[in-house]
Amino acid sequence: LVNVGLMLGRTVWIESPQPLYPNFYVLLLGQTGDARKSTALWLAGQLLKRVGEDDVEIIRGIVSTVGLFVRLAKKDDTRALGYVDEFSSLLSIGQRQGTRDLLPKLNSLIYCPDQETIDRRKDPTTVIRPFFSLIAATAQDYVADLIGNLELSGGMLNRFLMVAGNEQ
Repeated sequence: LVNVGLMLGRTVWIESPQPLYPNFYVLLLGQTGDARKSTALWLAGQLLKRVGEDDVEIIRGIVSTVGLFVRLAKKDDTRALGYVDEFSSLLSIGQRQGTRDLLPKLNSLIYCPDQETIDRRKDPTTVIRPFFSLIAATAQDYVADLIGNLELSGGMLNRFLMVAGNEQ
């Protein structure tokens, strides 16, 4: 689902009343070590490579809004996949003093704005028509903790399609 959305990009949408594009935020849930969450994440990246979607930027290790926006600002209409192997680490980064703007910016990127800017004293960064999808994974044992953290950080959970896997 995430990959099909990335391949389609901004070529399709529905009006509701603003355009809704096929970019997705997906959270894979499973038991630690058994559910193959990391394998599913890896397969998503491999599929993009194998179908020739080399122009999709795969962003691993999101640690700041600045870093994310620098990658998205390389060119207009960047299609990107945020790849987060452990969702709780992303939430931890979003709660640090210097990176608290990360989760709100992720919340706004799901709407594929025409333009989004982060202001810095010397060098603001603007992304033009970004198309950003996010795929993450976490152990089901952490879900109760995540719900509390997400409510505190701006309602991010309701933007995710959660997919629970069976143990292997």
